[in-house]
Amino acid sequence: MNTRDILLAIDAEIAKLQQAKAILNEGSTGKRRPGRPAKPLSTGYNSAGAKTTALDQRRKKRRTISAAGRARIAAAQKARWATSKKDAEKATSVKTVVQSAVPEKKARKKSLQRG
Repeated sequence: MNTRDILLAIDAEIAKLQQAKAILNEGSTGKRRPGRPAKPLSTGYNSAGAKTTALDQRRKKRRTISAAGRARIAAAQKARWATSKKDAEKATSVKTVVQSAVPEKKARKKSLQRG
């Protein structure tokens, strides 16, 4: 084999290796995604005895709330709003009492300073 044939064989091997590398890199981007890693892809069995995939296991059923539950939550929230409203009214009434008392204190100081 002469040098030219050797170089051609090396170039062919490099091309094959680059193709293999590209195929392997397609599946993974090399970067980790944020959050908890996904469960491994394994199979299990559901309550009926049928085989399930990991994707089926990861899917959660949506939980629904009853009308009575929604009514309880609404009543509790209305009670929270009522207490916060009462607290706000108390705070404004205390402010008005304090503000009305302030001018009296200033008037007393002035009268004491004069006399």
